[in-house]
Amino acid sequence: MRSPTAAGNFELSTNLAELPYGLFAQLANQLENEELWRLVFSDADQNSAFHLSSDEATRCGRMGNSGAHLLRLLGNRGQTVKGFLARLHCLAKLYGPKMDVPQLLLRRRFCSVIWARAEQVLISRIDDDGGGSDASAGGRLRLQCKASAFPTPRYQWLEQDRPMDGANQSSLTIIRCQCTARNVFRCRVWNVVEDGHEWSDFYRAPGKTFCSELISEVIDLQQFVPDGPNKHCAHCNKNEMEGFCRLMLAPKKTATAAVAQIDVEAPAQNRRANDDDDDEAMTTQTEALVAADKLALIVSNRTYAPNMSNLITPHCDAETLAEALQQLSFKTVTLGDLNLIEMRALIREYRKLLGEGVYAVFYFVGHGFEAHGQCYLLPIGAPGHDYGPEHCLSMDWVMDQFRDVQPAALNLILLDICRKFLPSNLDAFTAYAQTFRQGDVRINRSTVYGYATSGGVGAYEVKGEQNGVFMKYLKRRIHQPIALLDMLNKVFRDVERDPKVCDVQIPELRSNLTNPRSLRDPLVYDGHTTSYDHHTYHWRTMHELPMPVNVDFAEHGLRVTIWFDFCGHFTNKVYVFSSVGDMPSGRIGDDEADNDGHQIADNGPPPTADASSATGHQRSGGQRLSSDGAKVPSRWALSHLAFLKFSEEFDSSKPKFCEDDVEGVSLCVMLSHLQRAKGEVICSVNLSEANAADGGEGKLVAIREGQSLGHVLITRLELHKSDQAE
Repeated sequence: MRSPTAAGNFELSTNLAELPYGLFAQLANQLENEELWRLVFSDADQNSAFHLSSDEATRCGRMGNSGAHLLRLLGNRGQTVKGFLARLHCLAKLYGPKMDVPQLLLRRRFCSVIWARAEQVLISRIDDDGGGSDASAGGRLRLQCKASAFPTPRYQWLEQDRPMDGANQSSLTIIRCQCTARNVFRCRVWNVVEDGHEWSDFYRAPGKTFCSELISEVIDLQQFVPDGPNKHCAHCNKNEMEGFCRLMLAPKKTATAAVAQIDVEAPAQNRRANDDDDDEAMTTQTEALVAADKLALIVSNRTYAPNMSNLITPHCDAETLAEALQQLSFKTVTLGDLNLIEMRALIREYRKLLGEGVYAVFYFVGHGFEAHGQCYLLPIGAPGHDYGPEHCLSMDWVMDQFRDVQPAALNLILLDICRKFLPSNLDAFTAYAQTFRQGDVRINRSTVYGYATSGGVGAYEVKGEQNGVFMKYLKRRIHQPIALLDMLNKVFRDVERDPKVCDVQIPELRSNLTNPRSLRDPLVYDGHTTSYDHHTYHWRTMHELPMPVNVDFAEHGLRVTIWFDFCGHFTNKVYVFSSVGDMPSGRIGDDEADNDGHQIADNGPPPTADASSATGHQRSGGQRLSSDGAKVPSRWALSHLAFLKFSEEFDSSKPKFCEDDVEGVSLCVMLSHLQRAKGEVICSVNLSEANAADGGEGKLVAIREGQSLGHVLITRLELHKSDQAE
């Protein structure tokens, strides 16, 4: 059951194949994310449990559920939680934060930051000529800081106690000169368990340490100061030029000297003007590139049938980007398979989170096209042909919505769609586009458009690969500590080098961004605390799961427990579990011990002694306990299943059976399209006998209609009301 203690139903000695279902599924997803399993199974020793032959690796790469398969394989090889954590810890020394999430899921103990060596910062010379024979010729210094912690420590270099732009790695390279040596350099190292994740409550519980920080001692660079100026240092060159000018402009008594002085003064004035320009440029370059908040709206439309073909990778692409952006401190809202009304409503909700200083990302992956120079996004349910502007979401409309709020510091638009010219009624699209060109046209500043392909051509999925072409290369570059435009250009060059698509998919970049901002820029919300807290609250309302719900069938002595789990990073999908157990005995204190704070839907009377003996299930005092003290359902409870039926506005998958030594058999369904809820989620609970033959649904025993499960994730927004208001 997904309760506050559910994640603890395993020990270090637990076999990986025997982990609780929800945790097993989350670990499997993490192994599949960016094909992390290839790193885990990279041991060259053929006798190692973490070795795969080339044939096995090829087969796993083609599987749709490679993570689950490999976890079971490790279980068959005798691997426990302890051994798996040891492997991840070892790999973290090479790959850093990539190995954090699986360890957090397994509740590895938080480790505060400590220095990895006695000398906090090592200083070494990097000479331009490779030999270092001429101390005044130039050269650079490398500062290296090394710390150990879990989660993986982060680094930020400080100059004069101010964060340096882009200096967030364990090493820093600086110019070796007299100017630099006068500055004070230190390194800040910290780690933290971020809020808003599945594991956050466990680590951030009262009394627990979930963050730590160290700042290195001041670094003494005096012994590395060269005798002369450094040819690469702008300040050294400027000081040398100013000294030369002062010498040349010294007062002269001869007429010749006066003429010479006149000849020199004009260039000097020009130099002073240029110096002013240089100062302005330096001021711009040293401007703090920080985000007051980081937000991302990710929409993946995959299911277009029967009107047009379904796509394969959009949901995987959305998951990949959401995971990457969350690692960069973005608040992500990830939604799958939206119709036009829902897309418009979610854009309006997303707009409420934008504001001054915010880094905003909007990503759409699905079907799309271009008409009259404008991109259109196709919602699910759109007609397969002869569609007009009323069937699509225009990027003109999207950007018009963004103009009504304060300009963001960065507005990144990523469109992973085809841009072929498809519409037959082009005149209608031309007329529609003109409506956004009338009156005062306002420009969205600091906007970057990243198109997966160019106008007139398509964007592609490669059969057998987890991600589409654009996301395949974006996920490899998105964490690099470089400016956003440089990062996207590298992604586009990667696509250009892909022999499978280089001739048919050509990405395109448009931008009016003037500062070298990066998705890795630090999050500093000083001066924006109110808006940041508002954004956080609004975001959390879309990412909260309700407490488990207990539904008692008193006449049968049974209690159905319904609980929830996240479906990856999606905000409009959720896993719903149901299990059948015994009702509490009714003694004072039993309910408190059994409920663990859960909502009680029906406190019916406990069964009579006769009913208890007739059914043969064990009651209080005789109920079996597992090895860890948890109550084990009786055979009577285990002979029943609880099937949940939801209204047609949702899409519910076929139930899957999950077995647990403590809770018996649970049923799991994936509930989609939560954005269509008109309030709290309602279901009917069908208590049935388990089919003796296959364990499936047997004879219906009892039914509870209209059972409220509370608000689930995005249902709190009640988007149907905003649609009606519009």
